[in-house]
Amino acid sequence: VRSEFAGLRRLDSVFNKDTRHCLFAQVQRNAQAVGNGCRAVVTMAGTGKFFVGGNWKCNGTKDSIGKLVTELNNAKLEDDVDIVVAPPFVYIDQVKSSLIDRIEISGQNSWVGKGGAFTGEISVEQLNDIGCKWVIHGHSERRHVIGEDNQFIGKKSAYAVTQGLKVI
Repeated sequence: VRSEFAGLRRLDSVFNKDTRHCLFAQVQRNAQAVGNGCRAVVTMAGTGKFFVGGNWKCNGTKDSIGKLVTELNNAKLEDDVDIVVAPPFVYIDQVKSSLIDRIEISGQNSWVGKGGAFTGEISVEQLNDIGCKWVIHGHSERRHVIGEDNQFIGKKSAYAVTQGLKVI
């Protein structure tokens, strides 16, 4: 972490567009250990807490993810920041078992309802079972490549919320 940052915040207390951009750029640079397609989200929630989310998309290996988890575990994290990471499904157990509890885990997607004969899909019940507290819906590539529309994404999100997951 560069000296201009204390944990996830700039040392100056002014939060403006330029600061947000710098913070986003720092999070994005730190996330590159997983792969070039990594995306990060930095936003201010209505609660007044910052939310930092890292979607690792379809990137990483056991080794590179292990290194990123080590960096996250050693980072200075402020109390008023919610931090969530979304590793690829096949690595969630590795991340969950080695990441500090302060950082929560998200699935990158979930099915529209209870599990069943839906090859390759992940159910909300499975995400809950492995300790995920979050799920991401509405990815641009799922909209543009797979053709998910707002109505389908809304159904997925509504089901996830009824089952206790928070939706990004």
